[in-house]
Formats: sequence, structure tokens, C-alpha cells
Amino acid sequence: AAMESAYQTFRVVTRDGAVTDAFLVEENTEAVVLRQPGAADRRVARAEIREAGFLRRSLMPEGLLEGMAPGQVSDLFAHLKSLR
Repeated sequence: AAMESAYQTFRVVTRDGAVTDAFLVEENTEAVVLRQPGAADRRVARAEIREAGFLRRSLMPEGLLEGMAPGQVSDLFAHLKSLR
């Protein structure tokens, strides 16, 4: 399935070795701004970043839909599509 670019995981590895996987909110020559569900946006200065880039996966946990009945999954996707 295709993943909309707004939902791609962006990984930042800082010079101290900390790894953060989040949504990329903003990027400029001075910093990147990251957003994780349930947390405030975090600004990371470019000088602190060792590596940064998009991963080929979503932040959605693997197997999240496996515990749902097929009708519930259909309802969930219909609701999500209605939010556009």
C-alpha cells in the first residue's frame, strides 16, 4: 500500500547517539521540527544532528489491525477517509 508523505517516519540521530522517530513538521537550514503522537513538537538544531532522513515505514505499530474484525477495519478506514 502507498503511504502518504505526511505519514512517513522521519528519523533523527543526534551527535550524542539519541534516535528519534517522528513526523517531520518543518525543515530549514537551522533546524528540523519533529512531532510525536501525544507529545509537544520538538525542535532539533542542525548542529546537533548526525543523520536525518525518511524511513520506509509508518509510525503505526505492526499488527495493530489484527485484533479487529474485518467490519471494524472497514469502518475505521471509511472514517479516516472522511476526514480529508
